[in-house]
Amino acid sequence: MTKRQARSWKPRTTTGGEPARFLEQDAILKWRLENLVSIWNATVPQGTHVTYWPVSDEPMKFVQTQIKSEAWVLGSAMGVMIDGVSGCVACDHLRLRPKPFLPGDAPPTEEKK
Repeated sequence: MTKRQARSWKPRTTTGGEPARFLEQDAILKWRLENLVSIWNATVPQGTHVTYWPVSDEPMKFVQTQIKSEAWVLGSAMGVMIDGVSGCVACDHLRLRPKPFLPGDAPPTEEKK
């Protein structure tokens, strides 16, 4: 191969012009993310109480709220709608929290083994 041929050589591409191996990796990542979204939706129902950090580097600033939608794929992350925030938020900024204890509720009991 001459120097000129080496400079003009490009990896095998698909119709979009991107290298095929990157498209395969993107398809695998998308498939994994879709599976994570389906697991999230099956285990975290709407109305679940969460703590939301608007900025991930500042954990002291947080909002306690509820989830009001199912999760969906947001590019390379998962997103949901929550009460008190316009638009969606990434699930990476949420932490699940227990249901608040309301007056009149029975106190939790510990099971003894």
